[in-house]
Amino acid sequence: MKISLSSITDFVTFKDPLSDDLVNQDFIIAHKNYSSRYHQWSLLATRKKIIASFWFRHVPLHFLSIIGATMLLTLPFFYDKHLFYLCFLIAMLISFAVLFLFNYFPSYYSTLLPMLDNIINEQEKTLATEEETKKCRRTQFSGPTLIVIYYALFKIGSIPLLPCNDGSAGMLNNLFGLDRGMLKQNLARLHKIGSLSTKERAEFQKGIDNARMFFMVTGSEKALSIIGQLEQKLLHGAGQPV
Repeated sequence: MKISLSSITDFVTFKDPLSDDLVNQDFIIAHKNYSSRYHQWSLLATRKKIIASFWFRHVPLHFLSIIGATMLLTLPFFYDKHLFYLCFLIAMLISFAVLFLFNYFPSYYSTLLPMLDNIINEQEKTLATEEETKKCRRTQFSGPTLIVIYYALFKIGSIPLLPCNDGSAGMLNNLFGLDRGMLKQNLARLHKIGSLSTKERAEFQKGIDNARMFFMVTGSEKALSIIGQLEQKLLHGAGQPV
C-alpha cells in the first residue's frame, strides 16, 4: 500500500516524467532510434524530441487524467448536467492555467532543461572518448605484428614463450589491448608457423615486415636477427618449432 500510495503521489505531483532515470532512458532510446534512421542525427535534435514529448504527451496525459478523475468523482453530486458541464469547463480552464504556471512550466524550465543539458554533456564526453578509442585502434599494430614483436622481445630476454590458451591471450590482452580472440589466433599461428596456409602465411608475413620496421627504428640488431630467423621458419621451416 505504501508503494502504491507513493506511485499515486508521484503521478499527481507530476514527478514521474521528470525522474532522472526516465528522462535519461527516454533520451538514450530516442537518440538510438533516430540515429539508426538518420545518419547525421544530433544530440540537440533528440533534445527537441524529448521536449516535444514532455509538452505533447506527458502534460496532456497528466492533465486529462487529473481532470477525468475529478469529473468522475463530482458527477454523481450534480443533478443539472448542463450546469455541471459548464462549471466543469470553467474549472478545467482555471486548473490548466494554475498547473501551467505553478507546475508544468517551472518543472520544464528548472528541472527538465537542466537534466537534458547534463545528459547531452555526458553523451558528448562518451562520444569523444569512443572517437578517440577508434583513432587509437586505427593506428595500432595488427595482431600478427604484435605477436611478432612479443616473440622477439621474449627471445631477447630468454623468456619461455606463452602457450596458446585463454590465459595467455588474457595476459597479452593486458599488454597490447587487442581482442583476446585475435591474439590467441595469432599466438597459435606463431606456434605452428611452418605449417600455415597460404592466406595465413601472407598475413603473418605482413606482421613480420611491420615488426622489422619497428625494430629498425629502435635500432635493435638482435631483434632484427630473431625476426629474420622467424621469417625463414615461416617460408621454409615446415614443422620446425619456434
